Amino acid sequence: MTSGYSARDELPQTIGALRDEIVARTTPGQSPILLEAVARQYATTAELSQILQEVLEDPGGLCEDISHRSYVHPLGFDKYVLLSGLPQFQARLHVWWAGQARTIEHVHNHRFDLASAVVQGQLEFEVFRRAQSGMTMVRLEESLQSRTLDWEFRQAGKLTIERALTASLTRGSSYSLTADTMHRVTVDKGIFTATLFIETRALRPTTTVLVAPCDEPPRRLDRTTLSVAECKWRLQRVIERLSAEGAVRG
Repeated sequence: MTSGYSARDELPQTIGALRDEIVARTTPGQSPILLEAVARQYATTAELSQILQEVLEDPGGLCEDISHRSYVHPLGFDKYVLLSGLPQFQARLHVWWAGQARTIEHVHNHRFDLASAVVQGQLEFEVFRRAQSGMTMVRLEESLQSRTLDWEFRQAGKLTIERALTASLTRGSSYSLTADTMHRVTVDKGIFTATLFIETRALRPTTTVLVAPCDEPPRRLDRTTLSVAECKWRLQRVIERLSAEGAVRG
């Protein structure tokens, strides 16, 4: 069973179609590869702009609902939870603004399988695997504080890894990952980048985060959601930026 606004039958047309496509492909045991095609289909300037316009114009409080789940991530990107059908799925928009301060992402996995596609911009994508020799990292177990959903970390030994894949992903590129896949994404500070990200049912309560021995490991990171007004302002900026990028490419 889904929960939240995404369970409503009267979602606007395009975001409702996205919800239906995701629901059809997130039954237990299905490969995240099936969701990759969905992410790619809706991760276009036209489709995403239409979804965001529907959010801003919806009279039923859709933008207000989204604002309560969305925030500026400590790593320096905007995270908008467009659809929340937990525990079955979430669909998010991730936005990195050119010039916005950001922190280098640690190697990590997720609690869930996922699929993602690049709408605009570019990101560097790395996949890592366990190894007998290579980079020995401090292993942290990340969990969500039950009341505030802040991130909490505890040390859990060490793990040796090696890089298995490096790729540059641009507009129209997509990927899918199982929950155990160790990876890292890096976005150039000077490039506006937006991705559509779909997560599936959580398979465990924690995420593994790997930190270099010389780095100070995080203990706790706070999460502050957006106000409705700020969410509307930011989403309007995204639409304008997508339109500008589309005009340049056109």
